[in-house]
Amino acid sequence: MFDDERAGARIGIHFAHSGDHETRISCNEDGLATVVVEEPLDSHAEPVTTQEWTTPGALFTWAADDAALTHAFHSYARHRVQHFGGVEANGDGTNPPRDRKVHFNTWEACGFDFDEARLIDLADQAADLGAERFVLDDGWFKGRINDRAGLGDWTPNAERFPNGLNPLIDHIKSLGMDFGLWVEPEMVSPDSDLYRAHPDWCLHDQGA
Repeated sequence: MFDDERAGARIGIHFAHSGDHETRISCNEDGLATVVVEEPLDSHAEPVTTQEWTTPGALFTWAADDAALTHAFHSYARHRVQHFGGVEANGDGTNPPRDRKVHFNTWEACGFDFDEARLIDLADQAADLGAERFVLDDGWFKGRINDRAGLGDWTPNAERFPNGLNPLIDHIKSLGMDFGLWVEPEMVSPDSDLYRAHPDWCLHDQGA
């Protein structure tokens, strides 16, 4: 965004790509700005060998203030990305059907601060917004009250879920959404039952 962040008109730029990308802004001596948003060629798993290459789309919007800018991007996501295929249009200008469901992820909403009742309320709100998959992120498992413990103990936190995850899952499915569960199987916390029982299962970097 340009201009002061607190007030006044501004331009918003969003590169509609989930992989590596770069955004650069440069100004010449006259004060004119050039914006370059691109996907690096070296981010491709396979080399580009054709004469034609279709880049991901870039979204630009102008708004009178921060709130209007945020609303513009949210409105686009809800009415174009959610119901159609995003910015990669067909040759006739229409959007292709999308093949990825709209996710609601609990991390941005509450971090580690949640219990079953709060998640059920969030699921109701997510369904009203049009979400199609509810993803329970970090913090659902035993001992995981912060980012320094619990990794490896992949069983529900009994204090947060006294009846296990099934009541939450059943509620989410009753709303017509899929249920997703976050795990990080390649990691383990030294402060975990798994590590205490089997430290030899962990690859160690000497001195780390």
